[in-house]
Amino acid sequence: MTTSIEMKSALRLAVRNTMRLSVHPTVRETAIVLSSGCTSRDDDCELKSVFDGVSGRNRQVDEVRELVVRGYGKDVLQACGVDPCVLFALVSTMGFQAELHGWGPNKTNMDRVYVYVGIPKRDPREFVALDFEPEVRYESGYTVSAKVVDE
Repeated sequence: MTTSIEMKSALRLAVRNTMRLSVHPTVRETAIVLSSGCTSRDDDCELKSVFDGVSGRNRQVDEVRELVVRGYGKDVLQACGVDPCVLFALVSTMGFQAELHGWGPNKTNMDRVYVYVGIPKRDPREFVALDFEPEVRYESGYTVSAKVVDE
């Protein structure tokens, strides 16, 4: 189990690593390929395409996963998981405002990480949670987050 303090620390490290990773050519190229079927400025389509790409099996996404596994460290990956970090890197490189959120039923049992993304990209008016386990209910429990401005 991960405590809220351990989760917050892991999320901050993941955000810091993602900012470095989001400029990597493989990450940028993967984001472009995944969203290539979307029309210009269709943020909803871009988010869905990238989320579906990370949820499924895709050679290019697997290359980004490898970059995350090599660059994030065991503790961060145990707390945050690989796919939320991959998704965070991809949406960040596309220009979305994003945060990593950790959730748990209480402060001593943080067991879920999801990506919180602002839409539209320019001047976001709402935020949506992109979660690989959507059956989890977030109405009650404890949330910690980390975003780029924490740096």
